[in-house]
Amino acid sequence: MTKYATMNPLGSTSPYDLFDNAQNFDIAFNSITAAMWLDRFGKSRHTWYGLEAMAKAAIAAFGYITMDSFQTGATLTLPNQVLRDTSTGEYYRWDGTFPKVIPAGSTPAASGGISIGAWLSVGDAVLRGQISDPDGAEKYPELQMARWRDQGDIRGWGAKSGGVIDSAAEIAAAISWAVSTGNDLTASGVFRCSSGITLPTGRYSLNFTGAKIIFDAGVSVAVTVGTAGSDPYRGTIRGLQIEKTNYEGSDIGVLLLNCVEAGIENPVVTNFSKAIACIPGASSRVSYSTILNPTLTNHEYGFYAKPPASSYVNENTVIGGRFASNVNGRLVDQIYLDNSTGQGVQHNRFIGVSIEGFNGAGACGRTAINVVNDANQNIFSFCRTEKYGTGWSSGYSVTFGANTSGNFLEDPRIDVTISDASGLNQWDTRLGGIKRVGHSTAVSASPMLKLIRQQPLNNPDTKFAIDVEDTYSASGDAGFIKYTSKRGSGNVIEITTFYGDVLKVKGDGEFVTAIKTPYVETTSTTDPNYFNSKIVTVGAKTLTPATAATGLLVYSNTSSNTGGVGAEFITSNVAGRQHISFSNPNGVVGSISTNANSTAYNTSSDGSLKYGIEDAADPGDIIDAIKVRQFYWKSDDSYQAYGVIAQELYEAFPDAVTTGGDDPDAKWSVDYSKPVPLLIKEMQQMRKREQLMNQRIKALEEKL
Repeated sequence: MTKYATMNPLGSTSPYDLFDNAQNFDIAFNSITAAMWLDRFGKSRHTWYGLEAMAKAAIAAFGYITMDSFQTGATLTLPNQVLRDTSTGEYYRWDGTFPKVIPAGSTPAASGGISIGAWLSVGDAVLRGQISDPDGAEKYPELQMARWRDQGDIRGWGAKSGGVIDSAAEIAAAISWAVSTGNDLTASGVFRCSSGITLPTGRYSLNFTGAKIIFDAGVSVAVTVGTAGSDPYRGTIRGLQIEKTNYEGSDIGVLLLNCVEAGIENPVVTNFSKAIACIPGASSRVSYSTILNPTLTNHEYGFYAKPPASSYVNENTVIGGRFASNVNGRLVDQIYLDNSTGQGVQHNRFIGVSIEGFNGAGACGRTAINVVNDANQNIFSFCRTEKYGTGWSSGYSVTFGANTSGNFLEDPRIDVTISDASGLNQWDTRLGGIKRVGHSTAVSASPMLKLIRQQPLNNPDTKFAIDVEDTYSASGDAGFIKYTSKRGSGNVIEITTFYGDVLKVKGDGEFVTAIKTPYVETTSTTDPNYFNSKIVTVGAKTLTPATAATGLLVYSNTSSNTGGVGAEFITSNVAGRQHISFSNPNGVVGSISTNANSTAYNTSSDGSLKYGIEDAADPGDIIDAIKVRQFYWKSDDSYQAYGVIAQELYEAFPDAVTTGGDDPDAKWSVDYSKPVPLLIKEMQQMRKREQLMNQRIKALEEKL
């Protein structure tokens, strides 16, 4: 223990340092309990006792060094060297002084004897070698069995990794142990099973991350979760990876028979007809369970739910993962929900699932999502479907069939079909945030949303596929359909009736209709409708600017009539109203509005649109440089007493001038409102100068 801690450098002759060293060395050499001591610099060091303990631990960790032999002769120099007696196979270590020389043809008894201080048997040396062998788990599995069982490893019950030896019975024995004890099971490696595996009712979990189970041909159900009855399976299955060598059809990868609040995390299922099937047993259910990040490939059904009578599939969640069936020509329903026989398939959620079809020629997949026969109130959120080539064989990615209601499809990025061939669909399937990226090549594809009716609907509430009623009477922006198009040609909206009437909205904004024009068409300015409609044209059928330099709505007074109003905005309300708004990609940049008595011409000036805001400099030099002129206008000889010339103002204050650009014949113009801030600033400066002069005058008057 350091008392003075002078921190003097090494070689110090200070008596304080000698005192500290004496105490510290006493602990370092003589303590038999402390493994560490602190020197006078505060550094931790091993005591002699600590070094001895480390040496013993190192020898124990490294084990014995085996040597041959008493019969051939040897020399031992270390206490962990052991010498084999070839006549018995046993090893002995020397407990006396070193070096120890053993002549050829010796035995333990003849070269020192077997006792303390002489030769001691180390008969476990062979066992140590087997245990320390890196491949010992495979070479000597009997040595690992107890440890594997303690860890819940299925190899502790005899399951053989490598994928060659049948381990179905051994895995079943391990599961029985988990059921009876409630302990969890683990597995790693590749295993072969000639029969299916059942996870009975209970609260235990399996961690098969890093393991794969390959099932023999003819296995109808690979993994069954739960047993029929009132008590379900409630554990978690992690990393389950199962497959068959070849696809057979009519089999099931994971059968959810009876489970509640169960979790299946990161499952991988390959080459089964139904990858994950929710088919509860009698008086059973599959409810409140979660499947996280499943990878399902080469199947007919990815997620299949069809409960029998007296059972149901409710409140389950599938999050993420990938459903893919990449076999040319195979018909696939990636998600199939059917309640034709059960008590309910509802309130199930599919979130962020990636659904894929075959990339190539040939039919592949009836639908990505197929909801039929009273499967109601299920939610599909942000699921992505992708099918190249010829598309889904049914023509649609998502189908809601007859008697389905209350299902919710949110941002699926896919096309949707609500089918009602029997006239029974209740038409309350909800669609939210639909977005679809269309095919980039000319392939067969369906519309984003298609509603099919083949039977009469007598209920007034169901006569219309889309019926929107806005009961909120307050003012504000509202609407039902918004379409933004960058197409330069072609029809973006087209409506055809039984009578052949067509309303088309073309990509360039032109309305084409045989029913009624969206504006009033007149033949002359004397037509009574000329100023009595919202939009009036003279002998024109389109509202398209001729060039970039002309406006969409042009008022032309070419007759002898000297009056007339080109555009008039009338409101019956004296409150503030905005009549014209000017916008660009940066937002609204100006407007014309009125109140009860006046008109305001507004330009964008909000502080949130600006940065680097600070007090402006003295504008005196700019104001002095502005030339104020008087002149006559050439068009009508009218006189203007005060004004500016745009080209001259540009030299002093270009912010107020709009130039002609590169066109030498273009006329320049001036925004007279722009110099107003200059004048305000100059007036402020003048007020300051006036105040200063008044102060000086007052001071002089006080001195007189």
